[in-house]
Amino acid sequence: EPVEVSGSVIGKASIHNIDKLQEKNMKLGDIILVEKAAEIIPQIIKVVNTHEDNTPIKIPEVCPCCGGRLERDGVALCCINDECPDRVKAYLEYIASKDILDLKDFGPSVVDMLYKRGVRDILGLFDEKSYSGLEFEEGYGETSKANLLESIDNIKKNGLDLYRLIASLGIP
Repeated sequence: EPVEVSGSVIGKASIHNIDKLQEKNMKLGDIILVEKAAEIIPQIIKVVNTHEDNTPIKIPEVCPCCGGRLERDGVALCCINDECPDRVKAYLEYIASKDILDLKDFGPSVVDMLYKRGVRDILGLFDEKSYSGLEFEEGYGETSKANLLESIDNIKKNGLDLYRLIASLGIP
């Protein structure tokens, strides 16, 4: 249920760290204490009330996207399948981001379209055949395609800073 915390209505607070989840011994159905960290972000402080019948939270062992095995990487769970569609799409979105290639008019919907066209890596992003007919896709027009292709042409002409090139390789 949403609650008011320091002047804001909080309806969700997430724990993205398995260690914190286990440290707080949280179960489905627990009543928790939430406060604002730095007066901004909802943060789960502790379990206030739990019932013995509450269901323990099971840490997933398989990727919800591809069914591949998950492994811990520090505090995160990661799919180890290099062909996992969500992993590939996340990589494409990452290298197209402002911090790496800075491709204009390139977002999650473009990633989905390109993935369906077989783009899986940086070489596919730079292959102009990947963008053939993209302007006819729903929600994507000629101007967006032109902006994207112009961004790619600028990289081809001017190259990349070394740190951007290294980051674009996607080496974990």
